[in-house]
Amino acid sequence: MTIEFGDVVKDTVTSFQGVALARMTALHEATQIRIHPQTLSTDGVIIGSVWIEETRLVKVENSRTTGFHT
Repeated sequence: MTIEFGDVVKDTVTSFQGVALARMTALHEATQIRIHPQTLSTDGVIIGSVWIEETRLVKVENSRTTGFHT
């Protein structure tokens, strides 16, 4: 499965869900995807985006954007 920019993804470990914004590949590390949440925290605070290993992610919804694919 390839995760593309704009896809909605979910972390299988923490259930964190959001939109894929960036991809990072580094020497001696797993590829990571930057995920931006689609909702606020339970107390209404904006949650920052997080980096999660690509192997932990499942695609919930395909990208609705055009021209932003890897």
